[in-house]
Amino acid sequence: MLNRYSLLLLISLFVFPLANAQNYRGLYLSSTRDIVGDQYEEDRLFEYCRYANINSLTLYSLRYFDFENPQEREQLRRFIRRAKKKGGIKQFGAVSESFRGFSENIHLYNLDPLTLPDDRIGYYNIEFEFWSERSTAGYYCDKYLREGEYDCTPDGAFTFILDFIRELKNLIIDFPEIKIEYYVGWLDSEHAASLSPMVDRILYAVYRSSNSDGSVNLYHFGKQRERLESLGASGLIEIVPIFSGSGSSSDPSLYNWLQKGHTTCEAWELYYQSFLEDSELV
Repeated sequence: MLNRYSLLLLISLFVFPLANAQNYRGLYLSSTRDIVGDQYEEDRLFEYCRYANINSLTLYSLRYFDFENPQEREQLRRFIRRAKKKGGIKQFGAVSESFRGFSENIHLYNLDPLTLPDDRIGYYNIEFEFWSERSTAGYYCDKYLREGEYDCTPDGAFTFILDFIRELKNLIIDFPEIKIEYYVGWLDSEHAASLSPMVDRILYAVYRSSNSDGSVNLYHFGKQRERLESLGASGLIEIVPIFSGSGSSSDPSLYNWLQKGHTTCEAWELYYQSFLEDSELV
């Protein structure tokens, strides 16, 4: 019951490792502002993290925090300390689609003298869907691209992203422990070759429709291999597949599958087994 209830209330996406070496198992926390500071909700989250062997949290909606308020920063510090102690969490990331979101919010928290090294958010997670023609011609164009004199196209948005990452690297130059990760849906080989060397981790979407019998086949032979090869062509890069566990997702197959009593660990095992089978065919 805990698995089902927590999935419905707390998270939008699950994150798992492509390899077991770093033992990375995480989730995106979509309702961060509603949970942080509420001990009951925090404890429910930590209980679920223990149950599901989650060891990493990536925080959404931090724009709803007032990072200029010392009490708000202290509240986040207490949450991170409790998450490590009670939830077994080892890594924390924070999501933003803008440089300002990092510089004026997340990085301000990390710069606070009261934020000890163990309290810091260690991964700056950029979520900006440059490959989406609809987004680059609409929302991203209106909010970011036109003002910066970038073309309101996927290529223009990608140029914006490369400049964004360079600016972010300069921001964290004095914090070598802070890493940059990037979420991708689809990208071509040229984009992959430029993006991979600039970040520390790539998180890529793995969304598949369920089979006619209700089972899930998360690995897409051919398309998955092509994308992985493109991302790794420029050298060693940590790659993490993301599975959707949200009922509001455009592809809720994993959500429906989990509601039938399956676990997130099963989902990863299915994906990883298919990955190994594909690797054996190369």
